[in-house]
Amino acid sequence: MTSKNNQLILLGAVLLPIFIVAMPIQAIRLSATILLVGFLPGYSILSAFYPTLFTPLERTLLASALSWAITALLLFLFILLGIPIQQLSVLIGLSGLTLFGVAVAAKSSTAPTSNTENLKYPKGTTSKIQNPKSKILTIVLILLSLFFNTYNLHYSDFQGDEAGVLLQSVAVLQGHTDIIMTRFKGPGEVMIMAAVGSLTDNMDEFSMRFPFAVAGAVSVGLIFLLGRTMVSLPVGLIAAILAIIDGMNISHARTAQYQTTQLLLILATVFCFYRFYQTKHQSLSLHMLGSFCFAVVILFHFETLFLLPVIVYLTLPSIGSAGILPASARRAENGHYFFIDSQARRQYLAKIWQTIHPLWPSAIIFLLITASFHVPFLLHPSIDGAGTYLEGRIGSGAQPPFNNFAHFFHIEALKYNAIYYVLFINLSLLGMVLVGCYKGLDVVTLWRAPLTKQSKLGWVVGSMVLLGLIYFGLTSLGWFRLAITMLALAVGLLFTMLIVSPAFSHAQRTLILWAVPASWVFLFLVRRPGKHHYIVWSAVLLLIGLAVMTMFDLLNQRLPLLRRQKSMLWGGVGLILWLVCAFYTSILFLRVEWEYMLTYPEHALAAYPVDSAYPYGTRIGFGYPYRLGWQTVGQLQRAGQLDGTWTANDKGNSLDWYMVYQQQTRCYPDYIMTGEITYKDSDEYNPPFQPEQFGYRTKYRIYGNDRLRLTVQQFDPDGLIDQPLDLHEPHQFEQSISPADFLPIKKDLPPVPPTQRLDPAPVLAEGSELINNAPSEYLERTQYLDGRVALIGYDMQSDYQTMLPITLHWYTEQTPNLRYKVFVHLLDENGQVVAQADDFPVCGTSHVNSWLGGSITLDRHLLHLPPDLSAGTYDLRIGMYEPELNLRLNYLDIANNEQGNSLFVDDVYTD
Repeated sequence: MTSKNNQLILLGAVLLPIFIVAMPIQAIRLSATILLVGFLPGYSILSAFYPTLFTPLERTLLASALSWAITALLLFLFILLGIPIQQLSVLIGLSGLTLFGVAVAAKSSTAPTSNTENLKYPKGTTSKIQNPKSKILTIVLILLSLFFNTYNLHYSDFQGDEAGVLLQSVAVLQGHTDIIMTRFKGPGEVMIMAAVGSLTDNMDEFSMRFPFAVAGAVSVGLIFLLGRTMVSLPVGLIAAILAIIDGMNISHARTAQYQTTQLLLILATVFCFYRFYQTKHQSLSLHMLGSFCFAVVILFHFETLFLLPVIVYLTLPSIGSAGILPASARRAENGHYFFIDSQARRQYLAKIWQTIHPLWPSAIIFLLITASFHVPFLLHPSIDGAGTYLEGRIGSGAQPPFNNFAHFFHIEALKYNAIYYVLFINLSLLGMVLVGCYKGLDVVTLWRAPLTKQSKLGWVVGSMVLLGLIYFGLTSLGWFRLAITMLALAVGLLFTMLIVSPAFSHAQRTLILWAVPASWVFLFLVRRPGKHHYIVWSAVLLLIGLAVMTMFDLLNQRLPLLRRQKSMLWGGVGLILWLVCAFYTSILFLRVEWEYMLTYPEHALAAYPVDSAYPYGTRIGFGYPYRLGWQTVGQLQRAGQLDGTWTANDKGNSLDWYMVYQQQTRCYPDYIMTGEITYKDSDEYNPPFQPEQFGYRTKYRIYGNDRLRLTVQQFDPDGLIDQPLDLHEPHQFEQSISPADFLPIKKDLPPVPPTQRLDPAPVLAEGSELINNAPSEYLERTQYLDGRVALIGYDMQSDYQTMLPITLHWYTEQTPNLRYKVFVHLLDENGQVVAQADDFPVCGTSHVNSWLGGSITLDRHLLHLPPDLSAGTYDLRIGMYEPELNLRLNYLDIANNEQGNSLFVDDVYTD
């Protein structure tokens, strides 16, 4: 590290914490936070321990990936060590690591030159890597990506999965660290959100998404870096500009989830191991850095293990100098094939041992980091839930193989991209397959004379036609399973040919090993693959860039134009196509006033034709701009205007987030929220009661883009609400949300205790009235009538003129055997019922014979008070009865003696 860089990093380590703590301007605090958690520690460590192995551009891009990894691992270590995750602890940890790097760099700058400083790029690649155009191109690509990732980023509501992770990060900040053991994917994204939330003390939509948007933009820079390092600058450029406008990448970058940080670390991992290969396996520190990134990225999602073939391939020495089976290694001197040549095999095994036995530090790094989470997780009870989820995701009750070609190359592709982009990608992939088949046939030269161009072309065309005929023939006969099995075997055979073919370079084979194995699994072995192919999408884009350049080379040989004219021609064609696709991307993700997915086909443009089935049953997807009224609900709740119990015609963690974990109940809540469009549930809402008949009136109507999105009804039996208030959501909300707004947040909190506690708690039991009078067919349903429930207390609101709400707190001592209704009666001095509420518990949504022993159930009832009810004192009595027989349970005293069939609860006074 130069003295100037050393001083800048030292200054940043001192000033950034001050900005974060002292600055009242949120934009400055957020920017300082991103620099601290997403750049500075990584750059300091790389400059200290890898001063000469990377160019400044490489170090800058890798520093971002390494910093996210350091941040996630640091907070996870805090949890393991019992250190509270707070603003001060995170600041000390990240600034301390940065200062540590500065100190090491300052010391090493005066030390003798180490051997690692003499490690250079392979001959012929230095000028390509250090091309000054690369710096400018990288900056432009990152800025373009940042624009698509961040424009109107604040607009959308948090979606269910986003809010779920955010709620978990808040729980971690509050000390409920055991919640990370429910993260079968891994704790990485929770740690990132907890770091940003603790430092900024703000968890609004923009602040939580911005780190992932930045990670997505830096990933584009790393794609370009990998492409130019492994193949050529044009290949890297094509892959990067495709990644910038790829809808799936943008949707992930505009979402507060793990995908973009995971992608960034995957790219850094591959780059480190490829540089390890380039240095001819001499730089063990590079292998250790790659192992560190690989281990941490597994903490974001275990599916990163699909990267293992690439890591093994780049770690182990190749047979020969060009690949697994290049021409130089096809036969040994004695005429035997390599795999049966014992001498060649012994030499290769010895070379493997010479390479891998010094790599034990990498193995320790990887095992320590991955085991620190996955060993406790595998021993945790939540592993059963993870197994159930994976079983449903992979098989969903069916047996593989599956056919997901349409899912990946049609439905998911058109859902996020213009049809022109999808056609270009699919045609490029088809071209890659054809070229791969053509070149892959070179493998036959391992056992026979080389094929001519004409014979190879005939093999390719003939095989494709035959495969298609067989597939469609089997499908037409109804033998779908056999057809898919044949297709899976054919793709696997093609993959094998590509890997062993001597026609592919080491870099191309690396990309194939990165892209194909995981793709094969997602295509044929997973029933619900979703968008998880993002882990291989960078490799696919690089292969597409390679295919495009191959096509350009073929066309350029036939074009009678000068080199500059050809460059201008193809550059102009590519720019026009990119702009056309980019405009559609802006419609999907950036035009918030359209909310394209919600309003389709209202704003559909004829210039962009789509499938008639669009949007394929998905109106709300990750990254799309939409609002359903919940941000306004959150504002109202934090302002104290929606304080109380609630229910909605929707499901998901987003509702919990915006209601700050207020208690939900379907049974006569304080508020009923009905969305015109929902996240997960049906737009049609059928509550277990008629709200208008029980005193509910519309309090708020929330509009977004002049469309009604959400209606809020409040319990108002006395009619105090005159007219509903119409609220129009602004373009941007000013008020933020702090982790302190969620105190406490934990789903397994005990039920709220009753305001009126009964001690001792009276008991209702299946007693003599039922046993002596029930017909035999009822008694045959159970061997013993031994059910017992205790009333531990109640809540009563007596301040309404027209209605008496009461919530009963039942404790199940022994689960009852039959279904019983609960009656709540108000009796006058003559014992006459003047008001009553009879229903199955919890507004008919629960039954006592399903209550588990030891559980507490909150059972709310509303009694309509007659308008002519005279002032006086009334008895409130409750009980349970079998509705078909009208036989009641008996009330037991403390000595278990029956005292009748109804409980006197309290006196009710009316004016």
